[in-house]
Amino acid sequence: MTKILNDTEGERHRAKMAKRKAVQDAEVAEKKIEKGLLIVHTGAGKGKSTAAFGLALRMLGRGKRIGVVQFIKGAWHSAERDALRADADPGDLSLYARIAAHRRPAVTGLAGEFCAGCHMPVSNEERRAVRTGTGLTQCANCDRILAP
Repeated sequence: MTKILNDTEGERHRAKMAKRKAVQDAEVAEKKIEKGLLIVHTGAGKGKSTAAFGLALRMLGRGKRIGVVQFIKGAWHSAERDALRADADPGDLSLYARIAAHRRPAVTGLAGEFCAGCHMPVSNEERRAVRTGTGLTQCANCDRILAP
């Protein structure tokens, strides 16, 4: 009797999970906008940079675009920066250096429909370009590089 009950219960469970998977697959198929992912590593101790750069290298290996913001106190030399700089587009590095000479931070995010740096509205086209990751997009008002 228990075996029959477990088989029936198992079949019901499999049917329920198949239905749930079909609903999730339909939701994923109708999504049109690909969004980025922001991961922040914090806390005392070691391992934050190692974890972050490990993930960055994994994404580079899969052909994805990455951005790294690392807060370092003082003028420390960073081997990680040198390694990532070697693969970066020289035009992008030049743009960053030009902006960083006049504005801090040189890279900022979006706060809804506004630039998080100058708090001015960002156009629909600029927001779309930031979300899709097609090249670097600058705020028309403050020239900062906009990140998702």
